[in-house]
Amino acid sequence: MTFDEAIEQLLNETEGGELLTIPGIYEVVSEHFNNAAIKLMEEDEEEEDQEDCEDCGGSGLITADNGEEYSCDADVHPYVEAYFEEKEEGVTE
Repeated sequence: MTFDEAIEQLLNETEGGELLTIPGIYEVVSEHFNNAAIKLMEEDEEEEDQEDCEDCGGSGLITADNGEEYSCDADVHPYVEAYFEEKEEGVTE
């Protein structure tokens, strides 16, 4: 077995959380996954905001008694604004 193979075997046998306790590893891993981690955090926050919305139940749309759809709150539901822009342009089905 080569040294590299031995290191690979040890890595495969070690849990990810345990690896992060090795000095310097957290910095390397966090730098490598920086953008992906930020994206996950933003998506998670957006999902929480949508789930917490009492007005629309998280859909971002409110249907009035006459059947018209209205944007709930563009700050909480940023994708809704794009939906209405596409609807005005005739893009939505």
